[in-house]
Formats: sequence, structure tokens, C-alpha cells
Amino acid sequence: MDFGDVVLNDAISTFRNAINERHDANWPKIQAADDITGIHLDYIESKESNAFAFYVDDLACIAITEAAVNRVLHITQSMAVTPGIWAQLGIGKPDDLSRLASALFSTIMQVLTSHETGHIFHGHCYETARSLPLVEAAENAAPCFTYNVENSLRLQAMEVEADGYCAHMLIKNLFDGIMGKSLADFLATKLPEEEFIMTFLLLAIGGLFYLWAPGTFDEQRVDHCDHPFALMRMNVFMTDIKGWCEVNHPSLINWGTVKRFQAIMNAVESSDTQQASRDIWDRQGAYLLSTPGEAYKSRLYSKRENLRSEMIPHQWHLVSPEMEVA
Repeated sequence: MDFGDVVLNDAISTFRNAINERHDANWPKIQAADDITGIHLDYIESKESNAFAFYVDDLACIAITEAAVNRVLHITQSMAVTPGIWAQLGIGKPDDLSRLASALFSTIMQVLTSHETGHIFHGHCYETARSLPLVEAAENAAPCFTYNVENSLRLQAMEVEADGYCAHMLIKNLFDGIMGKSLADFLATKLPEEEFIMTFLLLAIGGLFYLWAPGTFDEQRVDHCDHPFALMRMNVFMTDIKGWCEVNHPSLINWGTVKRFQAIMNAVESSDTQQASRDIWDRQGAYLLSTPGEAYKSRLYSKRENLRSEMIPHQWHLVSPEMEVA
């Protein structure tokens, strides 16, 4: 697969190989379900920006399309040249913009792959036919519509559950391993390490959801789509990150204030030239603060809890709690 640059091709291949090496290293610590004997990540040629999780025979597979990789490259390149991003990270104007772009690229790609791993670990792939993928990042420009609201909310709950898995794994690795300190040193931040880690993580997640596509938003049909809208998914990440902090890093429980979140998202917005994105984001925010929006959020979180119980026979578990993000 050719991304137009030899160095870039090598970096993207290295990322895939590193994730698969982690899968192999972590496998003895995993108690898989449904007779699965391994996990493998690869890229596929497609003009559709998408990611998938599925079973093939006895193998759990994660696939990211070529178009999705290019989309992430575009997002990270746009963010890397944005002064508001530099200011949030406390780094000033980088001498080498590619360092910031590569750090953001690696992290956002880990958001995609960890989310797909979340689908696998929570048992969501068992009910798809072997070799039939569970579609993840469907194009936001044309969200699906169905009259089967119960099934739509169940599919949305799967996405929420996978997002929660992703949030826990990423923040765990940033704080418990050397990843967070290495990033801080790599980008030469002037921020305290903990503040840098939290800011960098939310910039990466916010950049992915805000810049992926302008999309559409209709508050009358939020229950009918198979994915929650972008700002609802950001709410999930913020909620689960706070939950991780409550258990593992109590000093950061109150870090994610509305003011801080808005400052981070304002920096992300400043890297985008499409007014449509800002309008849709603002409408999503207004909806979540409304009475119908609060009711929708409550329904979705409740559906998540129900789904978690339903998936118990198909969930994967860790034999050892120490596992790096995959």
C-alpha cells in the first residue's frame, strides 16, 4: 500500500507491526471467547474511510482502510500547523512540525485500533458471521436511518462500550507506562507532565471526532442511527477518563472542566476552515444540554449497561491485569 512517500510508508507499516507485536506479546495474558486464538491488524485498500472488527475462522481481525489512514494523516497535518494546538500543548512553534504530526498520528491511530479491540473484547463480534465485519467509522456525511430504534440504540451502545474500552486503555498506558513521559520529552513541552498528557489525549480524541468529517446532525433522528453523534462520543470519553482517574489517579478527577474542554476544542476548531463543522458541533452541544438531549444520553448509557450484561458469555478477559494498548 503506497501513501506517496517512502518514509511515510515505512512509518505506517511500523505502526501496524508494532501493534501486532503487542497483540502477540499480550496474548498469553488474554482469556478469549468463542474459540478465538489470536488478534491481527492490517490495512485494506478502499476509498471509504472506515475501520472494522470481525472474526475470520479462529482469528479476531482489525482492518483499517487506506482512505481512513489518509484521513488521519490529513487531520494530524492540519493540527500540527495550528498555533492554538501548540499553545495548548505548551510547546511553542515546533522547529520540526513533523514531530508533532507523527505524535498525533500515532495516538489517533491507536484510538481507532483500541476502539476496534474494544469491540472484540466486549464480545460484539460474535453475532456477526465469520468474515462479516462489524462496521465502525461509517461516513458521517450520511448517517444510517432505521425505524428499529431498539436495535439502533443497541448498536450505539456497542460504540459507546468500545469507546470506553479505548479511553481506559489509552490513559492507562499514558500514565502507567513510559508513553506519556516519552511524548512530553519528544515534544519538549513546558507543561507539567500530567497536564500535558491529559491535554494531548483530549486534543487527539477531539481532533479525530471534530475533523473526521463535517457530517450532518438531526436531533429528531439521534435514536435511529447506528453510531452516536460525535459530541456524544466525546462525552463518553470524558466520562470514562474521569472514571479511570477516580480509581487510579484521584488528583485528576476534576481536571476535565467545561472551561478546559472548551479551550481544547477551540484549538481543534482553529485548525479547521469549514464553518459547517462548527455549526454542527454547536448544534450537538446545544442538544446535549437540552431536556431531550439529557434523556437521550440517559437512554444510551442505560442501554450500554444492559448490553454489557448481555455480552457476558462472549466477553474476553485478562488473565493478568498488565496489558499494553493494542
